[in-house]
Amino acid sequence: MVDTAGRLGSAGSLSLGTRPVEARPPTRTGPVVVMATFGFLVLVFTVYVWGRWVLSGNFKPVDPGPDPISTREQVCLILLQVGGSAAVLYLYTKFLILPWRRNGRISNDGLILLMLPFMWFWDPWMNYSQNWFTYNAHLVNLGSWTAQAPSYVAPNQDRMLEPLLVGSAYVWWVFPYMLFGCWALDKMRRRRPSMGMASVLFWGILGSILVEAVIEFITVRMGFYAFPGAPDHLLLWEGTRYQYSLIYAVVAGVGCFAWVAVRYFKDDRGYTLAERGAQNLRLSPGRTTFVRFLALLGGMTIAIAVFNVGCQFLALHSGTWPEEMPSYLSTTCPDHAVDPATCGGPGLPIPRSDG
Repeated sequence: MVDTAGRLGSAGSLSLGTRPVEARPPTRTGPVVVMATFGFLVLVFTVYVWGRWVLSGNFKPVDPGPDPISTREQVCLILLQVGGSAAVLYLYTKFLILPWRRNGRISNDGLILLMLPFMWFWDPWMNYSQNWFTYNAHLVNLGSWTAQAPSYVAPNQDRMLEPLLVGSAYVWWVFPYMLFGCWALDKMRRRRPSMGMASVLFWGILGSILVEAVIEFITVRMGFYAFPGAPDHLLLWEGTRYQYSLIYAVVAGVGCFAWVAVRYFKDDRGYTLAERGAQNLRLSPGRTTFVRFLALLGGMTIAIAVFNVGCQFLALHSGTWPEEMPSYLSTTCPDHAVDPATCGGPGLPIPRSDG
């Protein structure tokens, strides 16, 4: 069966346009058991680190420092936090609660929405090897769990922050991004049904890079976050607090397309690649749903790893931090006001956390 939405036909073949590519016949369990096992390990690790964080002395807001914040920036941050919270309620109601009440089961999108908040755990890992990205400390936050994460390298993690807004953004920003990306791919392939996998990936990634760059331009100018340690080449607004790396745009665009791909490529039962074989599990419907949740968690973790691994290239090639960085955007470099060069850059050793 051929489908224009990148799904698997009834014979188990991945449909791209009018040329189905035959896949292996489904096994008793398929990928779902492997991915669910990986997802379970991820869940245990996440709960362990978050538990250590909550019980530690780092579970408190990070001091934004003495520099004043403009009224415009304050208004933008308030609107982001209030608007994001409202969007989360809307998305959970529309895609999780109402379909669940109507059909008596959690929809595929409902499972994705339940899984996405756990992706927040991996957000600060873009700074794993060196602090080069920062959030605005005037956002509501309770610090970060990176000081409690085993093997985390970057120093000053007692001053690292993960705004609560970012946690909710993995619902109100990532999920609509996935919806939009799937819609765009569907529309593109309806217009060109003969497109092969290579073309789908090329145009999908290119479009994701462009969309991501526009969104990042806006959020950086709003003061949501900053890239003070971005490499000293291919920079827009270089040397200012608003500098933006075009290399990062590519890394982020590829990472965001990986999120879209998790939702887009499905079989004729509506299962993602991570969930394939779930229909063969000899479990109750409720337990099968939980296994699918774990498989999605594992699949999405691999997708976000694509982004974080790319970010380490930028971290390891960090540039000198701009002098104009305000204290609330430079919390992980406590000596920035004295000498920005101490924050990192060419020719400087990369300090390690003492944790």
